[in-house]
Amino acid sequence: MPWRVVVSGACEPSLNMGIDTALWEMASTDAREPVVRFYWWNPPAVSLGSSQEPDLLVNQEFCRASGIPVVRRPTGGSAIFHDIELTYAVIAPTDAHPLFGQPLSAYLSICEALRRGISSLGVDLCLRGASSGKEPAYTSEACFVLSSRHDLVKDGRKVVGSAQRWNQRAFLQHGSIVLDIREELWKSVFRTAPNLNRTGALSRLLGTPVDRLVLAGHLAEGFSSVFGVEMREAPLSPAESARAEQLAGERFSPL
Repeated sequence: MPWRVVVSGACEPSLNMGIDTALWEMASTDAREPVVRFYWWNPPAVSLGSSQEPDLLVNQEFCRASGIPVVRRPTGGSAIFHDIELTYAVIAPTDAHPLFGQPLSAYLSICEALRRGISSLGVDLCLRGASSGKEPAYTSEACFVLSSRHDLVKDGRKVVGSAQRWNQRAFLQHGSIVLDIREELWKSVFRTAPNLNRTGALSRLLGTPVDRLVLAGHLAEGFSSVFGVEMREAPLSPAESARAEQLAGERFSPL
């Protein structure tokens, strides 16, 4: 069965989280193909892990004045500033592929698909391999300042950070792929200015701007390679869109 690729493009922050959650809900109740979704954020926004306190992490005054919404994710992890990046999401029933039987197996196989896709652009990433610092869910630092053992890095700099959410029948994994960094803006968004020497950006690593849609195509090929499946692009259904809009308003309004 082919997997579905949904290229949402630029979406409002609350709607981005509503779409990911709607697809996860529906994968939990219906037998359906895995979905790989690619999107970005308009306007740029901060997302928080499901249990984080915004006042401890985010300069809310600056964000409000700058039109930068702060939203909560359905997954854990630490705060992320979504600016010049591509976000991916994988939503699948847990029995959709043998590699999806356990959270770590699913996580690592998805990271390998991302690694292969990015490698085909000319940047070779690797898993960090050993924990560095505190785990993101329990720190007041920004996500891309930290690297846990399963993040994708280049020369010690984190390029891709991801988080999962599971129930008995399906899971959601989504993550941020940094393309470039507006350093002063990143430093202003958080209460504690991040050490951006720990963060990598694909455009800087390649020495040229990265087109999001081109990157999404390479990543889709990485998924096809790792999981041995055909990838077919298709939009959200009317039911998926309606549920996503509902969730965006009810659960993911800006904080």
